[in-house]
Amino acid sequence: MTDDYTRGLDEIKALRARLANLEAIAAGTPPRAGMHDAIADHYSPTQPVDPARRRLEAEGRQFVPDPASEDALAARDRDPAAFDASMAAMHVSGLPLALYNRMRAAAVETGKWTPPTPEGDAA
Repeated sequence: MTDDYTRGLDEIKALRARLANLEAIAAGTPPRAGMHDAIADHYSPTQPVDPARRRLEAEGRQFVPDPASEDALAARDRDPAAFDASMAAMHVSGLPLALYNRMRAAAVETGKWTPPTPEGDAA
């Protein structure tokens, strides 16, 4: 055998020993918190993942109630045309309110938040 061949075999043996050591370490280490569940949810054939539901829950978790946005939504519900005209006159984009409303709806649907009832309601 040549020196290069012998050196190559020694290198392969060293790599195999290192790989066996890394596999032993990995086998004895518990999975990172949440990672195991995420992988199981993604690959589990018994519990199919619904991407739409997952997105809805993610949007619901991001929701933070904002009194000013709640007031804006109430004003828009009372008179949409007047609200849109006043926003256009001030050159205000409706995107932030639309995103707030989307996250609000997701939070209500997933049960993460319940909108307050107006005073005097029987509910």
